[in-house]
Amino acid sequence: MGRPEATLEEIMSRPVVSVPRATPLAKVAALMAKGRLSAVLVTHRGKPVGLVSETDLLGVLHQGGGGRATAASAMSSPLLTAAPSVNWTAALLSMRSHGVHHLLVMGAQGEPLGIVTATDLRASAGDHLMRRMDDVRSAFDATVPELGPEARVSDAVELMSNT
Repeated sequence: MGRPEATLEEIMSRPVVSVPRATPLAKVAALMAKGRLSAVLVTHRGKPVGLVSETDLLGVLHQGGGGRATAASAMSSPLLTAAPSVNWTAALLSMRSHGVHHLLVMGAQGEPLGIVTATDLRASAGDHLMRRMDDVRSAFDATVPELGPEARVSDAVELMSNT
């Protein structure tokens, strides 16, 4: 993880936890809390139709609709999906351009394989940046050549050409 070519398959959380559209929102919230999940997939007749995220839950509760709300009434839809082979930078750009924080990773047969969050991608980006910084640091010599105040320009040129 953290390499520019790291794929969603390496980053995604799995297995995908899903609920039918009619699931009461209280049950969805309990499931998310128990599993420490930031989102749950919502299905209809076995097919992915949306995601309920923590933000979606808070929005419904804030509007006072939590009592009879279902996964269908709280979910974000349409889903943003990607193949497991997509690299994390492309996924991040796609998520930003669509204004979403969760991406569903789908297999070749349309089956949900995992979920990638913006937090997952930021962690991967952080790993990548730290490695890049290490690469840059290793390119520099840790010793700094020094000259006294009496040194001439020619002394500096000679010292620089020998290091």
